[in-house]
Amino acid sequence: MKLLTTTEGKVLLLLCKDFTTDYNANSLANRLGITRRGAINVVKALKREELVVGKRYGKAVFYKADLTSHYVKEIVKTLLMTETKQHMQRWIHQFEKLLAVADAVIIFGSAVQNYSKARDIDLLVVFKGKNLNAARRIIEQENRSSAKPIHVVWQSPQDFISNIKKLDPVLINALKFGYVLCGYNLIVQIILQTQLKYGSFSIPKPEPR
Repeated sequence: MKLLTTTEGKVLLLLCKDFTTDYNANSLANRLGITRRGAINVVKALKREELVVGKRYGKAVFYKADLTSHYVKEIVKTLLMTETKQHMQRWIHQFEKLLAVADAVIIFGSAVQNYSKARDIDLLVVFKGKNLNAARRIIEQENRSSAKPIHVVWQSPQDFISNIKKLDPVLINALKFGYVLCGYNLIVQIILQTQLKYGSFSIPKPEPR
């Protein structure tokens, strides 16, 4: 197995995070700002390495990350960690105590797009069993010193799994546009479960909210 190029990694990560969208070479090129020929070469390479699966509709072939493969799941987890380390390292440090008591934390919303213009910091927090009170206290402490208010979407593990499978638009958008600070195993597993529930190429579009 060869190492992924930067563009191959971006494509595989996009196919995983935005799993409710069907991407072909044209839409991948438009989303990532690369040429159509470049996108075709990338998806062919990923398919050759058995990292993605394809399905033809008419003249176009659409692609999905093959999360049924243990190897692909490990690669995607590494890509998620690398993405966060490169772009969101400050939040890993700031929310270190929260990450220790949560099953998963995703930072999303305007703060990750343009922090200086954001009015608040949006977090999706999946808490571990009895750790909800501890997590709430940590957020209260952070809010006392934070330059911007922290808004949290709280989810138990059961609620998180159920709501992702129901394609809750807030949670789907958090996965699509946010950065995973912790809980990589859970995130990848629930995406796989949702793909298996609907079929990778039959996932309905989340209702706008």
